[in-house]
This record gives sequence, C-alpha cells and structure tokens, in this order.
Amino acid sequence: MLISRIPIVNFKEIDSIKKTFTGIHVSMDTLKTNEVVKDLLKIDFSFFLSLDFTSFNKEDGMAQINNLISISFNPHYYKESKNPLLVFCSENPINRELKKFIHEAFINQGYDKLQSHQILEGKNDLAANSETLFITQMNYKEKLNNLYQSFPFGFIEKKLFVKTNLVEIEPVFEQLKNSETLFEQSNKELWRSYKRIQYLNSCNSALNYENSDLKTKVLNLEINQKLLKKDASNVIYWYKKEIDKIKDWYHKEYEVLPGWFKKIGHLIKRMKRLLVFEK
Repeated sequence: MLISRIPIVNFKEIDSIKKTFTGIHVSMDTLKTNEVVKDLLKIDFSFFLSLDFTSFNKEDGMAQINNLISISFNPHYYKESKNPLLVFCSENPINRELKKFIHEAFINQGYDKLQSHQILEGKNDLAANSETLFITQMNYKEKLNNLYQSFPFGFIEKKLFVKTNLVEIEPVFEQLKNSETLFEQSNKELWRSYKRIQYLNSCNSALNYENSDLKTKVLNLEINQKLLKKDASNVIYWYKKEIDKIKDWYHKEYEVLPGWFKKIGHLIKRMKRLLVFEK
C-alpha cells in the first residue's frame, strides 16, 4: 500500500477488529471506567488511541491521563521509535497548552516524547500541502479514488484516517485496494517510483533506528569502561592502603624491639632449624 492503512473505529467494536495499526476512537469519559481500561490493556493486536480533548479539564482529568498512559504500556500499543502514538481527533485543533500538558505527562512516566498527530474532521481536502485525508462520510469510494488520482500532482499522502464502524471496515479496505490497483494500471512508471520511494523510506527508518540503537550501546560501553577504570583505581588504592598497614605494623611491632631481644629471636630460629635437620 502506498498509504497507511489506519482506520479509526469506535471502541465498542474492538473485540472483532484484527487489523494492523487499528485506531480506536474513545471519549474521555470512557477513560474514567476501570472496565474499559482493563479491556484496552487486554488487546492483543497493534493499535493506538484517538481522542477528542475538546471538553477535557486538566484539574479534574489527571486520572484519565494516567489511565491513558497505562494503556500505552500495553505491549501491542503502536509506538514510533519506542514512543506511543496518540491522535487528537476533533473539529478544532487542540489547545497548545493542553497538548504540552499531555506530552509532559507521558514524558514524566519514562517516555522520551509522545508521538502525536492532529486530524480535523471538517478539513478533508486533497490540497498539495495536506498530510492527511480524514474520511467520515459514506462516499469513501469517490474520496479514495480522488486521493490516488491526486498523486501525480502532489506528494503521497502519508496518512489516511477513516472513521468508521465494524460494518464498514472491510469495504473500506477493499476499496482502498481497488483504488490502488486502478492507480497502478494507469500510472505504471509513477507507481514503480512511488514504491521505490516507499521502500527507501522504510530502509532509511530502519537504519535510523539501528543507528540510534548503536549509539546507545556505544554510550553504555563508555559508561561501563569508566566504571571499570574507577573500580580498578579503587582496588589499587585498597592494596596500597593494606601495604601501608603492613609497613606500619612492622615498624610499630618489630623495629621498636631492643637489639638483644631480636638476637634471641634469631638464635631460637637457628636452633629450630638444627633440630629439624637432625630429625
């Protein structure tokens, strides 16, 4: 597929959805319910959440944010570079301060950042600068065909969001496949170029991830090397102290003895050796 297959479905349909990168659209009120949170934590396919924060109140909604963060720890929750994806889905853009508040809440729980995306239900045009086609109407067939036919005049849409229910999901995927096949047949050279670009982008993403992972490993090795050097220094310092202790003991316990006492000690040692030799 040239575009991301990411439908957004209503929460009540999740039990039957088994699609890759399925977006589940939930209201903030549903995040107050423990049963809903438990169900979302049990999901065993790749998914992300879409929410409308229009009526969200920061003072009273921290528990909902904490539940949202808990859900993101589901091993099947979709993440980009180990950071969870959250879609802000509403008629108007999310307030900048509120967006910052939500991002900081995720960072405070151990994430590097929150991967967020804003989609506006009222703006579904196919302008050249549009990054997303958001479909809610039933005439998705015409819209998907128009989407593919717009490719020669602009760039490939990176994301396609279809807000739908379970009954409409299979027809949407089928139409997506048909629209792409039609585009391939009518624009073979362009199709091959786009597929090549898609492949290179995928390789680039994989290499960037590998590079980031290797940088982390190198950093860890440098830290370990510093710790080993520190440990070695500590060991050397400990042995030096022990040698100094032995020297101090020798001086205090032996060197201070009178000469005649030391001579008697040497005489006793020689006698012991003679006795051993005679035996």
